[in-house]
Amino acid sequence: MLILKKHIAGSPYPVILAGDFNDLPYSYTYFSLRENLENAFESRGRGFGFTYNKVLFFLRIDNMFFDKALEVLQFKTLREVDYSDHYPISAVFAYPGQVNSGD
Repeated sequence: MLILKKHIAGSPYPVILAGDFNDLPYSYTYFSLRENLENAFESRGRGFGFTYNKVLFFLRIDNMFFDKALEVLQFKTLREVDYSDHYPISAVFAYPGQVNSGD
């Protein structure tokens, strides 16, 4: 976790960290990442956001964390895609600090 947090802190760019964390929203890993990053589901998700597609269906163990310099516009849990034991998640982000070049 320390190595990951060091890479995040040293990035010259806004960070998006997404994946199958297999960890609950009240775990050490989750709280460690939330010290410096926002969670896309918490910002724009709806409902409970369950991502596990098996017997313990009530778990949200897949996450998308993002830099506070970004703004999450949309977040979805794609429950209609059931090919795996995890539902995919997707988000749309904006970078308000980005300068428009006029193109």
